[in-house]
Amino acid sequence: MRPGNGRGNTSHEGETHPLTAADLTNLLLLELLQKQNEQIQRQSKHLQLLAKAREKGRIKDNSHMFKTLANHNPPMYNSVTNLKAFEDWIRGMKKLFDALQCPED
Repeated sequence: MRPGNGRGNTSHEGETHPLTAADLTNLLLLELLQKQNEQIQRQSKHLQLLAKAREKGRIKDNSHMFKTLANHNPPMYNSVTNLKAFEDWIRGMKKLFDALQCPED
């Protein structure tokens, strides 16, 4: 897929062709991977903050929160390459964290 104006592929002669189903699938997968990467980066930052805080003794053992979370049957994400399913999973987890009053960090 060559870079273009977002409405189609640009050939070496400058002609624009409509995107194929494969092109659209690739774009959707790319967007999904980017969103997953952003989520992983956020989680990594949170884990680093938790580790630093735990080292300094500012955080008590919160294992009870994990048990409580597990008891509420959190939504599962099955790695489907469906952006809507991924976003629904994120929303479901946020709602559960809010309901359980989990701290942001």
